Amino acid sequence: MKFLYFRTRFVFGLTAGGSVTHTSGVVNALAKKGSIRVYSNDDLPGVKSEYEIHRPRSPKFLPVAFREFLYSLGVIFKVKVDRDTDAIYQRLSGYSFCGAYLAKKSKVPFILEYNSSTAWGLRNWSKQNSWKSFSGFFLNLYKYLFEIPVADRLENYNIKNASVIVVVSEELKRQLVERGVDPNKIAFYPNGVDPEVYKPGIDGSAVREKLGIDKGEVLFGFIGSFGQWHGVDVLADSISRYFKRPDASSNCRFLLIGDGYTMPQVKEHLKDLDDPNRVILTGMIPQYEAVNYLSACDYLLSPHKPNPDGTKFFGSPTKLFEYMALGKGIIASELEQIGHILKHDETAYMVEPGDPDSLSEAISWSLLHRTQMEEYGVKARSKVLERYTWDSHVEEILSTLASQDRT
Repeated sequence: MKFLYFRTRFVFGLTAGGSVTHTSGVVNALAKKGSIRVYSNDDLPGVKSEYEIHRPRSPKFLPVAFREFLYSLGVIFKVKVDRDTDAIYQRLSGYSFCGAYLAKKSKVPFILEYNSSTAWGLRNWSKQNSWKSFSGFFLNLYKYLFEIPVADRLENYNIKNASVIVVVSEELKRQLVERGVDPNKIAFYPNGVDPEVYKPGIDGSAVREKLGIDKGEVLFGFIGSFGQWHGVDVLADSISRYFKRPDASSNCRFLLIGDGYTMPQVKEHLKDLDDPNRVILTGMIPQYEAVNYLSACDYLLSPHKPNPDGTKFFGSPTKLFEYMALGKGIIASELEQIGHILKHDETAYMVEPGDPDSLSEAISWSLLHRTQMEEYGVKARSKVLERYTWDSHVEEILSTLASQDRT
């Protein structure tokens, strides 16, 4: 097969995070099915195929929404779609529409990757400005009179013209069906992992030595971009509570890998620790180094929390599958898909989402039941190999595409 893949998300310099992992995972898996031409506005860490980079040239003083729209418009005039292209693939991004347009114009099937609604994110996760300040008033006008309506329109345009819409959770599928999308053209499959990269037995001793972790210390790890949904602020709160417990161990430490939106809350929760060295904040590290840092840990943490507006959590955390593939003991929130994939007392120790006391108790329990935690890790590795690889993910996409061709 022959694919044309667009990466037009207007975030630059990313070297780590779920979107980086997802992009490289899907591109590399598609490349195994034939040839793939990748057109990107930035570097793509982890992508094994050659790709074309065309940097944006719009003035940087323009708002991001305008710049992304103009970039997508430029792609339409620059890129020629080969006649024998089997499908065009693009991740939904707020103000991008080139994949849908070119697919429609060239009469080529369009695969839309839908990870969330941009408009919903603007309403619930973007910075909230005060209407009372002069600048805040006009920023809110711009957001609600332009950003959200335009994002809504372009989102509907992409969805309408998609031959296949790829979602990574049942909740995202439900949302699309509720919007009138034919369920037969929705390819639902959770995120995945490359099990040849993330695997047991990787030596993390160099990282432990670099960080000053003693050989006998138990190291708990978390990795992420510190997004609002990641729950790393809840984790920091639980760590602070754990070390106030009478049964707290002095033989464990915590490694929080990454940086982002909730870092200020994380530091606030950790500021009163009697021994600040109990928690190591690495900042963002390149994706290719992530496996070594995670391999240095004994247990891995996935403390995701519910959506702020009460809607169902729609994520499929890539870190979850990386943790599983490493065969490490996992502590995770029993939240939507996470709770469907991992089972308490079988493949992980599950906790109440958003509850720092529940997480603190799990930390304490895991230190007393190391053999059971190791058994959870072995079973989790087996499960991820069976179902949750990027190859399996792409197989489901192409199977749905083939079913559309038959109809």
